[in-house]
Order: sequence, then C-alpha cells, then structure tokens
Amino acid sequence: MIKTYMCFYLIYLRKNERIERTPDLFPPVNALNCIHCSALPWLDFSGHKEPVSGQMDSVPKLAFGKAVKQQSNLVMNVAINVNHALVDGYHISLFSEIFQKNLNK
Repeated sequence: MIKTYMCFYLIYLRKNERIERTPDLFPPVNALNCIHCSALPWLDFSGHKEPVSGQMDSVPKLAFGKAVKQQSNLVMNVAINVNHALVDGYHISLFSEIFQKNLNK
C-alpha cells in the first residue's frame, strides 16, 4: 500500500509541476481515446449534463460531486454519460459498486 501511494504521489508531483509551469491542456488534443472527467467537490449535485460537440463519439464522460457523510457512510454523486451501444446499465452498476466500496474504506 505504501509503495502504491508513493508511486501515485511522485506522479502527482511531476504532473503538478507541469500544470504550474504551463497553461496548456493535457492531453493537448481531445482525442477519442480519452475519458472526460469533471470534479465538482464543492457541490452535492443531483443532476449533471455534459456539453456535446455535435461530433459522434463514444467517449465516456464522468462528473464527480462533493463527498457527503450519510450516517456512517461516505457518499458521492457521480454523473455517468456513456454510449449505450457499448455500455449497459449492468456495467454502470458494477462501476458503482466498486466505487462505493472504495468510498467505504
């Protein structure tokens, strides 16, 4: 666990340095092999809609909200936008279960 954290932390430091030195986006091109993520840690939202470019794509879009304590659990709203031709509700439920298990740790 400590080795995994240290690996994550070193990557974080390198990326943070890159972000602070340049206003450029990374990756520099919005490609179809990306996953679009938004983080809204200040907001416990109940709905979220990602803008669409008009271009047909199958890029998953995720938005993570504020983590909120409910009784003894930590919960976080996550908006998930996927192409139903590629992902079923079953796959979304698997993701949700694993995500909640990690929040419970």
